[in-house]
Amino acid sequence: MKVSILVPVYGVEKYIEKCAVSLFEQTYQDVEYVFVDDCTPDNSMQLLEAVIAKYPDKRAQTKLVRHDKNSGLGAARKTALNAATGDFVLNVDSDDFLSPDAVERLVAKQKETDADIVTGCIRIYRGDDQYETLQLPTENQETVLKMLLIHHTVPHNLCGRLVRRTLFTENGISPEEGVNQAEDYAVTPRLFFCAKTVDTVSEPVYHYQIFSAGSFSDQISPRHVESFLKANQLVVSFFQAHDTKQTFRFAMETGMLNTYYDAMKVGLTVDEISRKCHYKPSGLFSLLHLLTAHPSTLRLLRFSYLTIKWLYKRWLRVPY
Repeated sequence: MKVSILVPVYGVEKYIEKCAVSLFEQTYQDVEYVFVDDCTPDNSMQLLEAVIAKYPDKRAQTKLVRHDKNSGLGAARKTALNAATGDFVLNVDSDDFLSPDAVERLVAKQKETDADIVTGCIRIYRGDDQYETLQLPTENQETVLKMLLIHHTVPHNLCGRLVRRTLFTENGISPEEGVNQAEDYAVTPRLFFCAKTVDTVSEPVYHYQIFSAGSFSDQISPRHVESFLKANQLVVSFFQAHDTKQTFRFAMETGMLNTYYDAMKVGLTVDEISRKCHYKPSGLFSLLHLLTAHPSTLRLLRFSYLTIKWLYKRWLRVPY
């Protein structure tokens, strides 16, 4: 079973060597490496080439693709996916790294259960000696998807998940150019909806390094807002088209309350958000949007979202 590891490269000269070494030293051998140079302005690609030179046996398994112009993370991931030929793909950001046996563990779990998606446990580093290991959800696939849709409950990361490549190609799912904020959220819920089975690896396999902290509204730009809302629009449109039994509608609309809160916090109106997300609230959510359509009611919108999310999680018997 061939695994394609997809790596966008931009502005990571401090981290690319550690990332590349962790990939080339995987214990699992049937791997294709796809690096996409998104016109990085630093020495990232030269450093990557130097690492490749130290692993000559990996050169034939390595693809280097260069964009003609800087296009952003979403476009780089899409380019990498289009260049991949593996049975499964694994996204890795070039400032992160893998455990030496990460791919081997993920593949072993996939072969054991024939899962379309295998999520690896993530260890998050907030400093040289400070880290935390995220606990993976143990609920069934439907419940996990609902938790993904209501926001801020389970991680929606695309990196660290082994995904059957045909799950993307046969369902028209891919990262999108211009979606660089909430880019993982734009993809992961759609993959979970289309997957027949999912599974997890409880041991840390993916190592995620945080170099800056802050909320969505910290130093936000109009371009970030457009990207954030486009990501939500992709999810909304997909579930409106495919969730014919409306199994996930309540969860999606709960999550949209948080989307409205984040976007209104940076100055957008309810009408602008609805138009950009191609979303029209229904039932209880129509009333909530009517009551919170003015910036002065932002706190009420936030309270509504947190309350409904808490009640919904209790109903689903989710303990976290």
